Amino acid sequence: MLKGIHEIVLGLYWRSCQYPWYIFVNIGLAVIFYLLALKYGPTLRTFICDKVLGLKCPSDSVFVLLLDIGIPFILCSILVVILSLPLLLYKGIVFNVLGYALFYWFLFFSIQLFYNLLRKQITAHSLTIPLFVIGIFLLLVFVMALFYYPNQIKQRFLAFESEKITEKVRIIHLSDVHAENYGSREKELIKIVSSLNADIILITGDMFIKPYKYNTRGFNAAVKILDQLHSKHGVYLVEGHHDYQETHYLADVLGDKINVLNEQWHCLDLLGISIFGATLYSEIEPFSEPVPDDNFNIYFSHDPDRMEYRKDTDFDLALFGHTHAGQVYIPVLSYLIVGKYRHGLYDHHGIPIYVNAGIGLEGYLAPRIRWFTYPEVVVIDLEPLDPGGED
Repeated sequence: MLKGIHEIVLGLYWRSCQYPWYIFVNIGLAVIFYLLALKYGPTLRTFICDKVLGLKCPSDSVFVLLLDIGIPFILCSILVVILSLPLLLYKGIVFNVLGYALFYWFLFFSIQLFYNLLRKQITAHSLTIPLFVIGIFLLLVFVMALFYYPNQIKQRFLAFESEKITEKVRIIHLSDVHAENYGSREKELIKIVSSLNADIILITGDMFIKPYKYNTRGFNAAVKILDQLHSKHGVYLVEGHHDYQETHYLADVLGDKINVLNEQWHCLDLLGISIFGATLYSEIEPFSEPVPDDNFNIYFSHDPDRMEYRKDTDFDLALFGHTHAGQVYIPVLSYLIVGKYRHGLYDHHGIPIYVNAGIGLEGYLAPRIRWFTYPEVVVIDLEPLDPGGED
């Protein structure tokens, strides 16, 4: 019986995560939290400040108004996390079950401030301008994070020289498409890639949002995207967290239009290149095998943390995704959360590695937002080593 209930709960949760239902679930949580904050905020603030901390806050200060909304909102968020622990621990969906409800606080609180100002419920002249500025700022954060940053696809160009390359090779590196529907961002992606005249396209995981059986819309969007990606020597992809052990469904539909590599080498001797596609939880042992010496060897996988296992290797380049460049970038904090390899080009024991910011956005109940991070298409040009350039 418990197993049956568990399956029902999981089914409801996964369905609520799929576009567009996550919007209603997301905003619904935020509305409930906000209404509770409006009702119980002053009481909680008085209890915490006056009774617990022994502080006396002036009733007409901006700080107090922020506390009245913020304290109960945060407490509600913590309560949801606690109630959801069984699901969180079972599927590892830490924090996503909240739906980033706090994000919608930027919208609701700004509207609340404007409403109070217009109705002249805030009469202190010293508060009018600060609250108006705060409201504008919060509303701007909401709009830019939801509509601007996620849709500004940037192109990053890199070039590497090697004596193993006899003529120029162009590689397009994509990652974390997180397809949910086929919209303007996906169309722009196809347009950009088509204009770059790639020799090879490498995709480092998370083409769609799992689970496959509950996300047919996203899966079909992923298929449509892959079907339109073309290069002279093929499209290659590895699994990520979201499409873990489910990439074969893409291959079943698209056939030889794509190449899914799971702990496999693929040699393109005509270009002088060999690529190794690693699985998400790749073992160390397969990598101990000697790599092809004559070719320019590329290692690509989803999670850059896998590089910690790559101490000694003959790979010439490694490509990763997963991090979304933090997705919501906050100085210092983003590095602490995401880890050493957040985004960009790094050197790992003499190997250049690149961590792609991805195209799409985190799934489940999380709002589809970016802040000071952009989706990107990475263009890597491999060129013959110029002997004259060493002088």
